[in-house]
Amino acid sequence: MEYIKIRNWDKWQTYRKDRGQPPWIKVHRCVMRDPEWVLTDAERGQLVAMWLLAADRNGVIPASPKIIQKLCFMEKPPNINKFAELGFIEIERHQCDVNMASGGSQSDQPKAETEKKREEKKKNRETSIPTNFCVSDRVKKWAKEKGYTNLEDHLEAFKLSCSAKGYKYINWDSAFMKAIRDNWAKINQGDTNGAYKRHWEPQKNWKEMEIDRAAAEANRLFAEGSKTKEGTHPS
Repeated sequence: MEYIKIRNWDKWQTYRKDRGQPPWIKVHRCVMRDPEWVLTDAERGQLVAMWLLAADRNGVIPASPKIIQKLCFMEKPPNINKFAELGFIEIERHQCDVNMASGGSQSDQPKAETEKKREEKKKNRETSIPTNFCVSDRVKKWAKEKGYTNLEDHLEAFKLSCSAKGYKYINWDSAFMKAIRDNWAKINQGDTNGAYKRHWEPQKNWKEMEIDRAAAEANRLFAEGSKTKEGTHPS
């Protein structure tokens, strides 16, 4: 079947399609400078009315002047061939459901599809940390595979940070695993404030390790020198 498609509809109309019928359309001022805007006042009114009708079906209307006249309450049928020649519309042949109500309203979407979109939107929404958030089996399995321990300490640090800073995430298990990997709890980092040091000792940095190694080597040489002196001491 034939239908009319408004040229560059997606370019000029930028409202969100997931919110159903738009309450308005945009009529850009640049149309006044369009050399093809050589229409009578009546034709301009018809064209704008067709744009309003097209908003119900994402830029698509029936390719029937009589149907358009009826739906847009026009005095005369529009000259769609002239509009097509001037480039304002495109007439195409395609399998397209362009059912229109007498008032020009868009037919309702199936409830199942609407519910599905609502659930997907709800699922992908960022939320604050749940009050009952805990270490899930998924996190435990991941931590075991990666070799992470002290999960309860990681959890405490994670919950405190999220609550204090108002963090919001879509997937809290994934966010918690990233916090463990990034070591938000500062485990084994020698925190001078003494936080999270209940079950471990802070690791020494490389400078301290070098000092310890040099001290050990000095002690070894001193011990060897003492044995040598003992062996050469006169009886």
